[in-house]
Amino acid sequence: EKEKKEQQDQNMIIILSAGILVMALGFVVWWMYIRKKQVSAQMERFMLRLENTRNRISPHFIFNVLNNRIYTAGQKEKDELMSLAQLIRKSLDISRTTFVTLEEELDFVKKYVEVQSYILRPDFEFRLTMPDDISGIYIPSMSVQILAENAIKHGLKGLERKQTLSINVSRHEKTVEIAVEDNGRGFDCTKGSGNGLGMNIIRQTIAAVNRRSKRGKMDLDIMNTHDKEGNVDGCRITMTIKGKINIQKL
Repeated sequence: EKEKKEQQDQNMIIILSAGILVMALGFVVWWMYIRKKQVSAQMERFMLRLENTRNRISPHFIFNVLNNRIYTAGQKEKDELMSLAQLIRKSLDISRTTFVTLEEELDFVKKYVEVQSYILRPDFEFRLTMPDDISGIYIPSMSVQILAENAIKHGLKGLERKQTLSINVSRHEKTVEIAVEDNGRGFDCTKGSGNGLGMNIIRQTIAAVNRRSKRGKMDLDIMNTHDKEGNVDGCRITMTIKGKINIQKL
């Protein structure tokens, strides 16, 4: 009788343990499902914000104004307006998709910097260095452009000395680094030069990508550069891509 009672107790313990385990597994599965839905919704919100930023002004309105102005402009102004029109067309093309190839992004950035150069100093210098092969690299569209815009807006505009902007792309096995560097005033955390709308969208997009992508990760680093005397003489923003981002799952 005693052995039978002990056997019943053991069976009860096994049943209770199994029940607790099933409940725990059920909770984990439920939590993972809810978390996946939350991350997916968060990603959609970030992409919508990015899309809204890309389309702040009606392109049809801009083209109408440009076309009217080009007909009456002198040759120098006509060239500048044509460059602006080409930039807008490229921005419309590149904004149709969330991710673009690095080559497409850099082509867009070159056109953007060309237009910006008209309002910078005459001796403004732009340098772009990259490997011969950058195929197969995908990044969030307009991400490098936002970094270049941030450098020009907060670092170079109004600078009395010669203004320089450089973009250096390096590729090491499974890691790609895109460094945007200027010789401007440097990053000032008290003024929030790295906390504007564009920079915040990049950070949020990178965070969302990192949550969804298993094989590829992204990172963003901002640091000031210094001269030989230790004075701030510019800012470098580096976007790093580790591994390969599966854009089909984002």
